[in-house]
Amino acid sequence: MGILIAFIVILIILSLIIGYWYIMLSIVAVGVIIWAIGKAIKKHNWDKASTGPFNNPYNQPKAQNPVIKNEADLKVFNAQLMAPQWIKISNDCSRLVQETTNPEIFFWRLSQWEKTLINMAGIENIVSFTGAQPSTALRLFYIEKWEVIDNFIKRYYDATLRDIERLKTQSAKERRIENFKTSMEEYRSELNASNEELCDMLYSELCESNILGESKASDKSLSLVHTSENQEWEISVSFGKSTSKSFSQAVYLAKAARKYEEYEHDGKMVYQAWFSAEKDEYLNFIRLYEFVANWKSSAAMINGELIDRKIIGGINYCYGDKCRNGRSDFCFGASAFTKNPFGCHRLQISTYNNPWWTFGHWSGNTFYVDKDSIRARIDEYSTAYRVCPDFNYAAIINRLSMLPNTIIRPNYEALVMKERNVVSLTFDIEVPKQIN
Repeated sequence: MGILIAFIVILIILSLIIGYWYIMLSIVAVGVIIWAIGKAIKKHNWDKASTGPFNNPYNQPKAQNPVIKNEADLKVFNAQLMAPQWIKISNDCSRLVQETTNPEIFFWRLSQWEKTLINMAGIENIVSFTGAQPSTALRLFYIEKWEVIDNFIKRYYDATLRDIERLKTQSAKERRIENFKTSMEEYRSELNASNEELCDMLYSELCESNILGESKASDKSLSLVHTSENQEWEISVSFGKSTSKSFSQAVYLAKAARKYEEYEHDGKMVYQAWFSAEKDEYLNFIRLYEFVANWKSSAAMINGELIDRKIIGGINYCYGDKCRNGRSDFCFGASAFTKNPFGCHRLQISTYNNPWWTFGHWSGNTFYVDKDSIRARIDEYSTAYRVCPDFNYAAIINRLSMLPNTIIRPNYEALVMKERNVVSLTFDIEVPKQIN
């Protein structure tokens, strides 16, 4: 066809040169007729070819909606339609409940995760899953749910503690501590007894950390009070005459102490009792101190040094717990949360609260432990507890020196996993195939 058109164009040019215009018109007319015939033939051949069994577009497979003949087909269709969405929700929830420090997000996502696992477990016979089956993941969820909540409470505590350390005013710190308590109170119905106990313990820890900050500012001489290993530790409490209904009980408990005295000071009678660090004696001291602690006339001394009542309250809480607990390794961790290698969890260098392996820096695949920074924190946070009968600064520093100076990456990761007993409920799910 292209050759024919070129030939006609040449004839037209020659006719123009020669001057025979009627020849030119004839050539144009013939060309038009030939073009029209060629066009018709081409269309006829295309239409004929289109009617073949392999070329008819209507014979091509078309995307069709699944044929739903009964209720069973509808159930299959809905399962395969919803499975990808449930997979995404489940994976998002798995990630968030193990990362967030927001109580509202955590408990909402935890509930949503449970419901989603229940939904997916109900379609296992319809949809093909890989990895852990949803029913298996659901059983694991119920087994480890309380530990997952424990881990969240610990993360929330850590976040709150960091906030408190950044805040400048005492009132702002107190509001943040109360926010921790009130936020968790909203979800008491979601907790078991162990979770509730952890919340209460950590709330007390926050209160004590706040007290510690006040005490360091108010009692500059406290760091000088330290008991040598050869000195017998003792604590005393004194009080004056009171109109309180508990006065007679206080005097009775004071007289039962290992040493008791009555004397006049500035014309007023003073009652004073001394106690040792032995378990039963110290618990008797706590019983007496709880009666008189808020009296204006009361005072407490350790080894002859007057001690701030807030510091006494902190020691009563910690050492008193040890006396009740009876565990010899109590100071190395009252729980898995406060586990530490130093022998005093009040240093707040424990498994879930500024663990020692976070002090330092990476260089290539090696972590260099910053022992100077650890010692600085020990010195700072031990101030209020150096009067504790079980506090031994020299032993703590010796244990610090025994920590490794460097840790290679594989060992570091293994250490963290072992110490924190990381819980992970993630599992892989295959995107379901389409219905045939």
